[in-house]
Amino acid sequence: MPLSPEETYTVSQSPLFRMLSGSAIGEITALSTKIEVAASTPLVVAGDHAEMLYVILDGIATVQLPTPWGPHPEPVSAPYVCGWTGLLHPYRYLATVRTATNCHLAAIPVPHLMTMIGRHDQTSALLLEQLGRVALRRIEDIHALIEGRVAFNVEAGA
Repeated sequence: MPLSPEETYTVSQSPLFRMLSGSAIGEITALSTKIEVAASTPLVVAGDHAEMLYVILDGIATVQLPTPWGPHPEPVSAPYVCGWTGLLHPYRYLATVRTATNCHLAAIPVPHLMTMIGRHDQTSALLLEQLGRVALRRIEDIHALIEGRVAFNVEAGA
């Protein structure tokens, strides 16, 4: 099912895509399929090859970082991006994300997204810059979790 204008806006506000142009967001949402997923469904599993990115449109999921960094699942909600590490070599997920409630998601096939990004130098540069920011924020989050200083930063995405 295609995304509504409100759902397209949610995708555009995700940490990974918020710096992209309207036309790039349009291409990304054209690749997207809206899906409904039942509670307790794994979306991405740490170590698995990345096939899909998911943007939570509504509902709650939990992120579980691999032990010893994430012994406790952390709740996340819209516009959280699940599976962003699948865009980085070696194209595997680094965290496990499971739905906590029924969720509506924008499902984006990683191979199609990578092909689209490869056609646009500016989009590619912006997305790589944003991936770097998200990755740095996640590394800082893991360090803080290890030290027990702060809770998980849902802004970063999984």
